[in-house]
Amino acid sequence: MPYNPRSRDNLKPRKRYYEEPKKRHEVMVTPEGWEGFKALASRRGLSASELIEQLGRGLIGIDSAQDDERRVER
Repeated sequence: MPYNPRSRDNLKPRKRYYEEPKKRHEVMVTPEGWEGFKALASRRGLSASELIEQLGRGLIGIDSAQDDERRVER
């Protein structure tokens, strides 16, 4: 049976960029919010997971001026 030659690459150990391994976590967002978040990550050349990682570690910040424009009043 033919197989995708890149599928074997997924079995190789990946380089660890941080001192601890990533673990699975879950967030709840609307579909529109998730698509917007993925687009934001893509514009920075990151995966959604890596954008969350860098935000959480304080490696990148959130532009508060842009944040004010989109803030939803509760």
